[in-house]
Amino acid sequence: MEFRQVGNSAVRLSRVALGGHEYLPSGHSRGFNEDFAKAITPGHSFPGFGGDRRKAVLAAAYDHGVNVFDVTLDAEKEALGRNLAEMPPPYDVYVQTRPEAMNYSYDPGNRKMTDLALLRAEVQRILKILRRDRLEILNLGPMRTAIEGDPDFVAKVAANVRALQREGLILFAAADTFSGQAIYEALVASGAFATLNINFNIADDEPARTIFPLAHKKGVHVTVREAFIKGALFGFGRGLGLDDAIVARVVDGHYWCIPKGVPQDQVDIIVDLMKFMWKPDQQALTWAAFIGPVVKAATIVSAPKNIQDDVKEFWRPEYDQIGTKWKVSPPLGVKELSYAMDRWDREIGADQVKK
Repeated sequence: MEFRQVGNSAVRLSRVALGGHEYLPSGHSRGFNEDFAKAITPGHSFPGFGGDRRKAVLAAAYDHGVNVFDVTLDAEKEALGRNLAEMPPPYDVYVQTRPEAMNYSYDPGNRKMTDLALLRAEVQRILKILRRDRLEILNLGPMRTAIEGDPDFVAKVAANVRALQREGLILFAAADTFSGQAIYEALVASGAFATLNINFNIADDEPARTIFPLAHKKGVHVTVREAFIKGALFGFGRGLGLDDAIVARVVDGHYWCIPKGVPQDQVDIIVDLMKFMWKPDQQALTWAAFIGPVVKAATIVSAPKNIQDDVKEFWRPEYDQIGTKWKVSPPLGVKELSYAMDRWDREIGADQVKK
């Protein structure tokens, strides 16, 4: 497992976090899709959470070094607290959750989270459910209407976060919203939020151009969610005739191209360079990129020791099954790839170079 440091603290969070959702046979999340009003009501807990299947998932998370656990509704909170007591983790873990009926549009204007007494009482209630003395990450998700309705909203929430930290009730606060970049910017600028949570997937990749650079600049830890759009992505795949079990290696390549009209003496030099790069000792260096050489004689044992050590540490067994168990697929069809490369040249690459 890879870990990421949170700001200047000594805390290192696993790159993968385990969410608390459990699911109906239809594939929809429990609670929210059973009775939404009850799901966001403080104190209501649906039965059946945290059973054997959930504990098996928790055990797998331990095996892989996951140390971040994110839960939402009270049924998930209760289940996690109970499961952690039944199955004590072999290392320190960090729990993230939200105050009920305060985030998003559940509380119009998000005024409750500006009231320190209310927010403190909610955190204390949560800690009892989770059976913990401190909440590691309090997830706060205001909407745009909160800031538009109160110019001092962010300052009030930031002050409340710092107060809860001083009291030892929380370790960090996470910025969250569904109201766009400006709200994230305002929350991060307050300096009170060490982490932020945001949707990021093939249908919603805007954060890569906006929020991620901002978070990096400010030293804020980012957690992305909805990678598979709550499982809908697999449904899309099945609708296209793709099975969940199909795994393919999408190949990329680098090609030598000699433009027409290059003088023969230069062509001779280029060909000599190509022959040199084709030698086994040179091809062995490509193991560093985990792509493997195209010359069979360039085995891993012929690579420099530092490259051998990296491959030994990070190589996956699946790589040995490429072309046998896992099919090899080009990134795009010939027509689509040609169009993509032509567009790159026109809009970004060669055609944009000023001579």
